[in-house]
Amino acid sequence: MNINSNIKNIDLKSAKIYNVLGRLVKDIPVEKGVSKLNIDLSHLSKGIYLLSLKSADKSTTKKLVIN
Repeated sequence: MNINSNIKNIDLKSAKIYNVLGRLVKDIPVEKGVSKLNIDLSHLSKGIYLLSLKSADKSTTKKLVIN
């Protein structure tokens, strides 16, 4: 499974996926000036995860459910 996230006007610094226990399960390399982020989730088991996106001055966390 891939997630395509359009990131406009944001200088993305990091993208990480955590399990519900707060353990880091994937640290996604982010290239400078990226406008689209493709994340391969095929190695993750069924469950709930958190996707954390951070820039220099903003951050957001989104829930991911893998069935």
